[in-house]
Amino acid sequence: QLDHIVRRAALSRHDVIRFSGASWGVFTFTDRYLLVAVPVAGAATSSAGLGMMIELQPIYRIIKGKKEIIFWYMLVNVLFLTIIGFFRLHRSIVRPLERLVKISETYSGERGQVFFPESKGGEFGQLALALNSLIFRVEEDRKKLQGTVDSLEIANEQLIMNRNEMIRTEKFAAIGRLSAGLAHEIGNPISIVQGYLELLRQSDILEEERRQFSSRAIAELERISRLIHQLLDFSRSFTGKLEPVDIKALLDNLIEMVSARQEVSSISFVKRYMIQRDVVANPDGLKQVILNCLLNATDAVQEKGTQDLAEIIVTCREERSKEDDPVVHITVMDNGGGIKKEDMEKIFDPFFTTKEPGRGTGLGLSVSYSIIEAAGGRIWVESEEGVGTTVNIELPENA
Repeated sequence: QLDHIVRRAALSRHDVIRFSGASWGVFTFTDRYLLVAVPVAGAATSSAGLGMMIELQPIYRIIKGKKEIIFWYMLVNVLFLTIIGFFRLHRSIVRPLERLVKISETYSGERGQVFFPESKGGEFGQLALALNSLIFRVEEDRKKLQGTVDSLEIANEQLIMNRNEMIRTEKFAAIGRLSAGLAHEIGNPISIVQGYLELLRQSDILEEERRQFSSRAIAELERISRLIHQLLDFSRSFTGKLEPVDIKALLDNLIEMVSARQEVSSISFVKRYMIQRDVVANPDGLKQVILNCLLNATDAVQEKGTQDLAEIIVTCREERSKEDDPVVHITVMDNGGGIKKEDMEKIFDPFFTTKEPGRGTGLGLSVSYSIIEAAGGRIWVESEEGVGTTVNIELPENA
């Protein structure tokens, strides 16, 4: 190998350095020999070279002898550089970050420039400026959002007021219709009571007849008192509070109040109750919804003027909702004229009505929809023109 690199140096007239062999060095296996060849100046037509081979083992032995010194030297340098680097890192990165975190935690939105850069040209200075710009935009957006929330709250309060006003309007309309219908029904029992009182004034009646006349007069007066109390109870203000409601008792009272009117005396009311639990709803609101359904049903049957049996069927049963929750399903079904297909999509719209002027406000189903929805239930209508209409109401059961 030495001869080869000498010839190459002589021919190329350049120095040649090579390593050869293998030997254990200081820490790993490495080269054993160092081969060096240089050209020797001579005549223009001749060339020569000089080469030498140096064994590296003695050098490795010297380095191994100094290995411990080198190790400690390197360790001291590493520790020294690490300490310097840590303090520089803590000063240039950790402390500014801690300061930024502390400022961000105490941010209240009342200050102008939140993050104050230590150096305008450094990365943290640029970060502080960017954060200030971000905070400014966020604060502007927050003010706009707060303004929007305030306007929405005002609009929501107005909507609640309008809804309550619609509920009161529909309730007054229903009370007016019931009062007009019950006036005649209350007048008849009063006339009957007057007749019994006249009979009781006679001295020649038997004691048994006197007891019968008294009992009949008391029964008529109780019936009048019950109808008046039901009407007064229905006229109470709407509170919107949800509570357990005895749905069977509520339906019985409303059916009795509606069927007491003289104009519906020809209508047969059928009750089918298959329920043991109460429902969760607002009692006043639920009364208004059921009453509206019963009044609509009686109007539909009367408008049809059928020669067949005029009938309204009220059912109440326990079921499972689409979400598999226990619910009470209430239906009010009539055999009236039904609803036209083109009107089905508009029946829950406010002020929509197919009745003659003066017979309805057009708010009944719209108000009923909002009351049932507020109670966590749902209401829908099924109808076939010429056959009849069914109003379906689902309300959550009382656990």
